[in-house]
Amino acid sequence: MKIRSMAWLTVPICWSVCSCGSNADNEGHTGGATDAGSDAGSDVGSSDAALDASEDVTNDTGLDGAEDSGTDGTPDADASVEPGLLTIDDLTFQGAFRVAFGDGVSDTNYAVGTLAHNPDRNSLFIAGHAQHNAIAEFAIPQPSTASEVGALPVVEESLQSYVQVLDAAPGGNPEGINRVTGMLWIDGQLLVNAENWYDASGQNEDTTLVLRDATDLGGAVDGYFELAGAAHAGGYMAPIPSEWQSALGGPFLTGWASNYSIVSRYSVGPS
Repeated sequence: MKIRSMAWLTVPICWSVCSCGSNADNEGHTGGATDAGSDAGSDVGSSDAALDASEDVTNDTGLDGAEDSGTDGTPDADASVEPGLLTIDDLTFQGAFRVAFGDGVSDTNYAVGTLAHNPDRNSLFIAGHAQHNAIAEFAIPQPSTASEVGALPVVEESLQSYVQVLDAAPGGNPEGINRVTGMLWIDGQLLVNAENWYDASGQNEDTTLVLRDATDLGGAVDGYFELAGAAHAGGYMAPIPSEWQSALGGPFLTGWASNYSIVSRYSVGPS
């Protein structure tokens, strides 16, 4: 049974016309390159460096990563790439749409705002209500540039209904992880970063799950994995443009900010 949500989630669509700046431009911001190679284990990334995939590890993410950047371990920057920070002028607004959906497991009311794009199906994974720990998938409609919210197209059906994923790991959820903080589709799989909203001691280390088949949110799940830096890094994720992968030491980046309670565990200012 479909339950109509009491609130709308409005999704803006923008297109970037330039690549991100160098790590020197972003000094002081939490985040790092992640080499989630086939030998990568319980640490799937770092808050400030690429994962060393040569370590002897046992918890394999099974994701393809980048090759080593150099013989001395120091990544070589691409001198042909002009560094620079992304600005609002580098984005083109393509339009927006709304999602109004609920299915008894979760809905878009009080959604945490975490999204991931699935290029195979031109769809979005959306983390629903903040207290439900559930993810659903929705087709992206033709966006609208209408100036009135009521004129934006509305998505009311899902490609995949909400599935609660944070307790689905083989070992359960011993650290009480209860907020989805980041998602990224990679090669048909879905990476999910999450944390405990109120980790009073700041000692939680679990950060990441891997949903092995992104077309089956209720299917096989591996984890929890641990990002070096824990809550400093366990948030939004993105692919690194190919021209910057050598300089940053990996094909993906991950980072986070002081978004929830217990600010001492976060990146606050330069760190």
